[in-house]
Amino acid sequence: MTPAHLINASIPSLDKEGWRVAPGWFDPNPQPINLMRIHNARPLKPRRKELRAGMTPAEIRLWQALKHSQLEHLKFRRQHSIGPFIADFYCPAAKLVIELDGSAHDSESAQQQDRERTAYLVGLGLRVIRFENREVMENLEGVLAEIKNRVRG
Repeated sequence: MTPAHLINASIPSLDKEGWRVAPGWFDPNPQPINLMRIHNARPLKPRRKELRAGMTPAEIRLWQALKHSQLEHLKFRRQHSIGPFIADFYCPAAKLVIELDGSAHDSESAQQQDRERTAYLVGLGLRVIRFENREVMENLEGVLAEIKNRVRG
């Protein structure tokens, strides 16, 4: 005989804020469970807006080449949060994260944070590619060619 709470258990659904809600399967008094919203979580929205308003010259230059699906007809997003991190650029269709590194990434602690961020993103099944700001400013065509290669492969 099947317990009543299993018969009445509903299929997980999204609430009005986009959070996945699922009943407790083995709890006699099921309660909704909010799982973490991975993409563009609301608490990071003010920081994302701040980063978009204060983009570096290299970010602006690369964004000019990526926006409006100009590269391989792929939609890129700028300052897109994934989990606790905010990616400089993200292409959902290619599952590709593009990070631009400036002088702030030169310290050992910053490089360790970059490794942790990359490991987290790769753990979600995303591909991560990093460029130095200098590369974008001096060789945009080469950067775009490398992004195209990563998208294809």
